[in-house]
Amino acid sequence: MTDSLDKLTAAEATGFATKPSPDIPLKKTKPGKTLFRIFVTLAVLALLFWQVSWQSVWGALQSLNGQSLLLVCLLWIPTQGFQYLRWAYLAKQAGPAVDAADIHRGYWVGYTLGLMTPGRIGTYGRALALKNCSLARAAGLTIVERNYSAFVLNGLGLITLVWLPYAGWNSFLPQTGTLVSALLVLGGVLLIGLGIFPSILAKWLRRIVHRLPLGEKLDRALEAVQGISARQGILLSILALCALCSSLLQFVLIVRGMGIELPYITGMLAVLLNFFLKGNIPISIGNIGVGEWTAMICLAGLGVDASIAVAASLLLFFINVFIPSLIGLPYLTSLRVPPSLKRQSA
Repeated sequence: MTDSLDKLTAAEATGFATKPSPDIPLKKTKPGKTLFRIFVTLAVLALLFWQVSWQSVWGALQSLNGQSLLLVCLLWIPTQGFQYLRWAYLAKQAGPAVDAADIHRGYWVGYTLGLMTPGRIGTYGRALALKNCSLARAAGLTIVERNYSAFVLNGLGLITLVWLPYAGWNSFLPQTGTLVSALLVLGGVLLIGLGIFPSILAKWLRRIVHRLPLGEKLDRALEAVQGISARQGILLSILALCALCSSLLQFVLIVRGMGIELPYITGMLAVLLNFFLKGNIPISIGNIGVGEWTAMICLAGLGVDASIAVAASLLLFFINVFIPSLIGLPYLTSLRVPPSLKRQSA
């Protein structure tokens, strides 16, 4: 995969925005909003453990056999590796002055910031780790990096909504007609297609961002998106897909390790639907609680007990999100502070 990155032509590698631009002003989070998000997170968790007792969840975790846990932990390497390759490749486009250590710090600190925010939107804070380049350009490249996860996950998620019932999954949703199914599949294909031809989306967005607050700054950030070639789009989509598949397999292995004979393909599709749903319900900090609810609902269609679904979701969150967030914790103090925040604190 590294060879594929190296073979990209110089013209393609410099296809991103190169216009210098001032830093994007960032607003401080109001304490009231933070407290409200913490309250929502605690409320979701309280409802979850009212529905599924924590004793049964703990019992499910204790039933996990060591071999399955070892395989899940080994799959942590490709899960993180494919995501890191995508981030590192894009971060290097910010300019030759960007330091490899900043790229490394940015990757891990993104998890730390994401854990603190609803829908893990704080992951976009990776841009703050890229010094020696404008913040607007770094933000644009971070938008690109996160968008590839969204394109692949949401595109496949829409298709999975139609496909899963035909794979033996008992749907909790009303049966969709032919027209709705066709529209869902078409929407999924278009989203995946935008990953290959992202300049189409960026061009459309740049027409409307001027009406928004900080429209000029957002326009500069979207320049980075518009400059991606189809070849780069395919590469970034493949990296996003590989990381997603590795994570889905981790989840299925956890469930199977708890004694449930979950089919690999259908199980991965059900988990994909779980990821799709929780990613579009950003109400709790780090998606804690919401992901467990959606896991319980989606895996119930394959006969998986609620306690096992919740336990598997929590364990995967611990391995794939919480541990990386701890790795990024020491790097928080090394992030750049935008001039706007310096002025606010002065």
